[in-house]
Amino acid sequence: NKEEQVKQTQDCYIDRQVGLNYCADDEEMYADVLNTYCEQGETYISGLLEDLQNEDWKSYSVKAHALKSSSLTIGAKEFSELAKKHEFAGKEENADFIKNGCEEFIAVYKEVLGEIKNMLNNTDAESSEENVESREVINLTKYIEQGRKLLEYIQAYEMSEALELIDDMKTKIISEESEEEEVSRITGLRNIREAVNNFDYDEAERVIMEWLLAKEAGQL
Repeated sequence: NKEEQVKQTQDCYIDRQVGLNYCADDEEMYADVLNTYCEQGETYISGLLEDLQNEDWKSYSVKAHALKSSSLTIGAKEFSELAKKHEFAGKEENADFIKNGCEEFIAVYKEVLGEIKNMLNNTDAESSEENVESREVINLTKYIEQGRKLLEYIQAYEMSEALELIDDMKTKIISEESEEEEVSRITGLRNIREAVNNFDYDEAERVIMEWLLAKEAGQL
């Protein structure tokens, strides 16, 4: 069946190297893209089922087209081809093809999402094991200086330097920082990086300024 055809390559859906190629071999960017793909999963599934129920083939085709493109970008080539078939079925208003294949289409999509979640979990675990002993411990004052420098890079549109500094800041441990504070800080850095990758420089500047104001106020 088509599900087995999609899984034919090494019994998995995603060719990681293909996805990395689309992200210029940037591991962090690829992880961000995978996260975004996963976050949109439930929305697409419910939308496809709603279009099927309403027989809204134009809307169904638009969603399948989006899945075709995003799936190729993460390296899910075979699933992208399956999405393409559903895209064209929607354009042609081929109700029989869609009704007969939608359940399988969504089942395979769920498998792709599951594989991504496993990839992200494994990546996070490996990263934690590799970095826990090598991470530099610095005081908050020095870290705030790095934050100000990051803000300068963003305001000057020096995004390569900004991304490099974000990655460096994520490896740091701030002395006397609680686990909750560290999680919040790392999440903020990821949000800044995602904003930069999406060319939303105003949002990147807003997040770093918000963090700086909070930390600088806490030092007074």
